[in-house]
Amino acid sequence: MTKNTVAIVNSTKSDESMNSVERPITLILFSSNRNLTRTELKKTFAVKKGKLFHARKEYASVADVFGNLFAVRESRPAEGLFFNYKSKNPITHIYIVGQGTCVKEFAILKYGTQLLGGFDACTSDLLVIKKLLEAYRVITLFCMESRSSLNRLHHQNDEIANSQLMDLSAYSNLLSKSAQELNDVTYPIICLAKDKVDEWFDKHFWKDRDFTLEAVTEKPIELSEMDAAAS
Repeated sequence: MTKNTVAIVNSTKSDESMNSVERPITLILFSSNRNLTRTELKKTFAVKKGKLFHARKEYASVADVFGNLFAVRESRPAEGLFFNYKSKNPITHIYIVGQGTCVKEFAILKYGTQLLGGFDACTSDLLVIKKLLEAYRVITLFCMESRSSLNRLHHQNDEIANSQLMDLSAYSNLLSKSAQELNDVTYPIICLAKDKVDEWFDKHFWKDRDFTLEAVTEKPIELSEMDAAAS
């Protein structure tokens, strides 16, 4: 085999790999203590093919991305709750099927709150939400650290004032003003970041679909490169 032939073969394999990764899939998320099986899920979702993963044993980084997504989705920045991890139980299983191939209505009735939902996505979509969540995390972390610093200054100011060693009333007013200014600056930015996360959620959360035999695919379902993207 010549060098040119090898190059063409390698290029073809790379293109096939990329097409496989970017092929739209649906990631169905569970929080369950049950011993879920592929056979059971194939029947429940009426699919020909699917892959089942234990979230904490395989592809934990993907589970973390969606765990953070749920936490931000249910956050209440106006109340100072930037991540609401109590809103959803931790993800235990990820079931992957071809996008548009599953029927979810029976599964919703069967699994109830154990079924957290599904997302239609591909590798590039996962990269987008990962970056959006990181931006939200950085902004909220800055806000929390700044508020904490101001609170500590307030506490020290009050202790010194109570000791009557000096009059710090002017500084107390300045600190209160600074706290309000910090909130005025950071709150709109946090809301903007959350809005972007919410937009991604609404766009990719599974939609109602008509099941057709033509939609069923025999192509392999891959998650390894999505996991690498989330890591």
